[in-house]
Amino acid sequence: MTILSVNEALKSVIADSGRTQTWVITRVNSINPNVNMTKNKLCSALNGKRKITGDEFIALCKALEINPDSIAEMVIGTKERK
Repeated sequence: MTILSVNEALKSVIADSGRTQTWVITRVNSINPNVNMTKNKLCSALNGKRKITGDEFIALCKALEINPDSIAEMVIGTKERK
């Protein structure tokens, strides 16, 4: 079982969903405009160059229609993405 970081787990979920980063950014900003997600912010976060805030994390999970617990399970090593 591979243990991932939060950014790696989110990157995996986005890739597995077939969604584009542009779609994710648009959806995140429609869910919580205060996040003000940009391509630079998302790419930096997914590549581990910046931390994801709690508000961003929740908006990303809602945008991707996933339970935040599923990311936590991937991070602590109790669940793998199919």
